[in-house]
Amino acid sequence: MKTYKVLTFVSLIALLLGGLLLGAADATAVETETPTNHVTVVVQFGDGRLITRRVTFADDVISGLDALLGTGLDVVTGFGGAAVCRIEDEGCPADDCFCSSSFWSFWLLEGGRWESATTGANEVQLDDGDVSGWHWGDFQAPIDLAAPETAAYSAVGWLRRQQGTDGGFGYAGPAGESDPGPTLDAILAGAAANADPASWRNEAGLSPLDYLASQVVTYTDQSAAAAGKMALGVIAADEDACDFAGQDLIARIESYYEPTTDQYGSSNWDQALSMLALRAVKETVSISATLQLKSTQSTEGGWAFSPGFDIEVDSTALSLQALIAAGEPLTSTTVLSATNYLHSVQTADGGFPGFTGHTSASSTSFGVQGLIAVGQNPLSATWTVSDTTPIDALLALQSPEGGFAGFFGPSDLQATAQAIPALVGRSFPLLGRGVAAHKALDWIRTQQNADGGFPGFAGGSDPGSTLDAAFAFAADGVNPDSVETSGLSPLDYLETQVLTYTVSTAATGKLILGVVAGERDPTAFGGADLVGQLTQTYTTSGQYGASVTDQGWALLALDAVRAPIPQAATDWLLAQQQPNGGWEFATGWGTDSNTTGLALQALTAAGVAPDSTGVISATQYLRSLQNSDGGFPYTTPSPYGTDTDTNSTAYAIQGLTAAGQMVDGPTWTRHFTETTAITLTLRSPVDRLLELQNPSGAFRYQDAFPGDNRLASYQAVPALLGRIQPLRRQRVFIHLPLVLKDAMP
Repeated sequence: MKTYKVLTFVSLIALLLGGLLLGAADATAVETETPTNHVTVVVQFGDGRLITRRVTFADDVISGLDALLGTGLDVVTGFGGAAVCRIEDEGCPADDCFCSSSFWSFWLLEGGRWESATTGANEVQLDDGDVSGWHWGDFQAPIDLAAPETAAYSAVGWLRRQQGTDGGFGYAGPAGESDPGPTLDAILAGAAANADPASWRNEAGLSPLDYLASQVVTYTDQSAAAAGKMALGVIAADEDACDFAGQDLIARIESYYEPTTDQYGSSNWDQALSMLALRAVKETVSISATLQLKSTQSTEGGWAFSPGFDIEVDSTALSLQALIAAGEPLTSTTVLSATNYLHSVQTADGGFPGFTGHTSASSTSFGVQGLIAVGQNPLSATWTVSDTTPIDALLALQSPEGGFAGFFGPSDLQATAQAIPALVGRSFPLLGRGVAAHKALDWIRTQQNADGGFPGFAGGSDPGSTLDAAFAFAADGVNPDSVETSGLSPLDYLETQVLTYTVSTAATGKLILGVVAGERDPTAFGGADLVGQLTQTYTTSGQYGASVTDQGWALLALDAVRAPIPQAATDWLLAQQQPNGGWEFATGWGTDSNTTGLALQALTAAGVAPDSTGVISATQYLRSLQNSDGGFPYTTPSPYGTDTDTNSTAYAIQGLTAAGQMVDGPTWTRHFTETTAITLTLRSPVDRLLELQNPSGAFRYQDAFPGDNRLASYQAVPALLGRIQPLRRQRVFIHLPLVLKDAMP
């Protein structure tokens, strides 16, 4: 058992406010007389999904197979339990356990490295604290996970199982009444770990967002902090904070603003959470609002929940995150003073104290987030006390089941939710794809020329760039033919460019995709039959045009007009795949991420399965290109440099999405290893893409080229929204040589 301190007055207020104060109570771990043993089981699926579960057991050891069965996952075994045939929805039936070239391999984590088990899982004996892994595919180990990551994913698994019957989360788990506060904590935790909390549905099909939709008015009526926290959670879940359940959460936040005091609400939490929410939707925080929060900093460097309360870690860390998000320099006196305060209150075990003075999971988590926000590394010697870091102190408070200690026991929902962002190195606000895409589209609209077209590098309209802009709008469900200036749309401009633009098969195919996206007829567009023009480039060898790029756009265009794709054309594209798994723009150019991303979309349109050799080889090639920051370069080595760029990252995301990969999942997550940041901050390709957006809403090409880049902005939007080509398919097509398919949106 662990012993717990009673709630102090401030903690009680936090609880009564429905989890508004994200840190609520302390818990101190003590030695147990009859400890519960546990092992961690990591299961990696072929599409990049990862499930990490902690399994408890009372005996001295547990077999690897029993540990897997103890996860509660659906497991099918064969050969009398000697082989695992299927886990959840991946694998083979018991009577044909090796029906596929892929299989479930069993691994053990030894000294931080995966080692293949030398005997069957039913014979391997695991001890307390061991980690075992399962991988579906060829003979590969699961992805490497550092201890904080393993702890975070185990905590997400425990948290997910606490969902209530109404879709929400409560302080006491699924048996208790749901509350918006802990529900928002759970959403923020899941989003921080690159899970998808919007997809967390209980047996009744209800998600946390369904629950919040029923509570949005009542909860946001409480305070500016409540409105701010609601907006932060909604944005992190990729929902629209300006229109959630019929409510404009940003307008609700602004309704609390008092211009005479530059204050949102009355407390520091009101101010900080409002500022964070505004930054999450990429709104500018006024200098006066920033100065107001800075003015409440104590002489010791910390902040209190509200003037008149004692200063503490939680309020200090939250205020730091808000100030940094608003643009406060890392070297400012305010930041340095706050950092010194955090250093002064660090506990003997490396953690941070809660309201009772003992190390608290919630306060330690908040402290870590504050440090990350100001560019400090919580794993560094600066923050190490008695050979333990804040992360070590936090890990010591994790229960065998995966939760973290708090007021409601060894596994407390709110403490667990608050620990997860710290363990994966995320500070607030968490950026949302939807917000980023819409801000980009707002900027793209400002670039439209009077002729309806969009410019590329120069200011004049360009057909290829106009098509890229049209694809960005179509990815968001907007008909690009409705995007007008001076009464002219992109399609109107493109009609005038048909003869001069369609000089290659790639251009013809790309134009067909744009015409279909604009719900026009590609057999009679600008005086040309684009489909007929495309099919005339086909040769008996299965090739369209002269390059892989020609072939890729041609196959996507055929799919868009619901024409059959010749098997020979698919075979030709697969035959061009290079030994390293990638494709090259044209013969002799060398493989690159952009062409490979396009080829993967084309193969998907042609019906090539995600588990085919060609697709798997291509995903492995992209994995070899991925940078440590999560993004992708054009190629390696490259005359353009090997830094991450927006266009290549976007193309890779689209290709991986087409291949059935979860680009936000752990498989595609990389560690950020800058010396100024926590070495465990997770960066998926989508995270990195979001970081490349400028305040204007436009995207930059690379960090080394910080200006607004049109081509990068056009390309980023479909990737952010998880859309691949073709973005729309023809509803009705009367061109007789083609085979009609059922209507699809």
